[in-house]
Amino acid sequence: MNTTGKIVVEPIDPASYRYQRLNIIDEQTAFLQQCSGKGRFFDIASNRFYPSASSKCGDKLTTYKTGKGYGVSDIDSRTIIPHQYYSLVFADKDGKYLVARDRKNKYGILASDGSVSLPFEFDNISVYNKNPLPVSIPVEQDGKWFLVSTSTWQRLEDNNHDWIGSISPDGYAIIEEITKHENESRPKYGLIDCYGTVLIPAEYDSMRELGSGRWVYEEFNDVIANVKHGVVDCFNNKNLLEYEYYGTGAFVEDFHNDRYIVSDNRPKRSYHGHIGVVAENGRIILPFRFSSLSRFGDVYRVLDADTGFMGLYSSNGDEILPCVYRYIGIGDTLDFISVWKDNEWYYVNLRGNRVLL
Repeated sequence: MNTTGKIVVEPIDPASYRYQRLNIIDEQTAFLQQCSGKGRFFDIASNRFYPSASSKCGDKLTTYKTGKGYGVSDIDSRTIIPHQYYSLVFADKDGKYLVARDRKNKYGILASDGSVSLPFEFDNISVYNKNPLPVSIPVEQDGKWFLVSTSTWQRLEDNNHDWIGSISPDGYAIIEEITKHENESRPKYGLIDCYGTVLIPAEYDSMRELGSGRWVYEEFNDVIANVKHGVVDCFNNKNLLEYEYYGTGAFVEDFHNDRYIVSDNRPKRSYHGHIGVVAENGRIILPFRFSSLSRFGDVYRVLDADTGFMGLYSSNGDEILPCVYRYIGIGDTLDFISVWKDNEWYYVNLRGNRVLL
């Protein structure tokens, strides 16, 4: 049966013809490739394009969806993995492995040639495919999560968790354990490494990575309806930031030289600015009187909440430029800084003196 003429002539107006190559994948599916190298899959029987539901990994492999399911093709649209899976996503940025879900709604791992690396025995698999393949991946089976080695594809450890997040580039994963609190179930979060060792017990209400082994946590307090934030070191489970910051919109971020940009959203502060800088020993470097604060190297640009003007401070809390500027622009260097004051743009140095460029 000659399907080529049918595909090219009927669905595409010859006046707007923009396809360079036609590849017949099987008796049901064809691939029309554009001059740019991109293309779309086409259902021969119904004479229609499939919905755009493909993802590309590098320049070699692409997942695609047809009426039969998901599959994988190469750059020349040759089928590498038949379209027989309910879902199919790359497990790593290099495209060496894929997470697949079969017709029985079970998950497994396929190699890029279609061979099965991890059998289809799992209820879920957690990966983040913007990273290289980690040394282990979290999987769910019978309501519990554990780690599987990506070198042996065997279970790494005996500990079960209620949930495990995908492994980070640094080799950590957040864990969740469901606990009972006054006749209701609540999730608590902690941290493990890629080998399953518990680094931080699951005792916090939320966690996120800050960098350099530091993790921000939250602890809810039902009695006073507030949230306490802090920073814990995953290497020794040490609380690095013991000063208490409250408010549901509070945050701790931007670790640099043992200093953190933090916010305190208690009502008495939020009306007059709530962002400051605090050292790990709890010493306040910059007071909570700014509505905006950002770091450029060892310099902090601040927006005074009371006056609405900007200024600059050092990482030790010393004033560099007073808060008298409507705007301060910082580029690649601190040798000259653009400022807006009294309806005029000009450049100044860190001493506040004008600079001619």
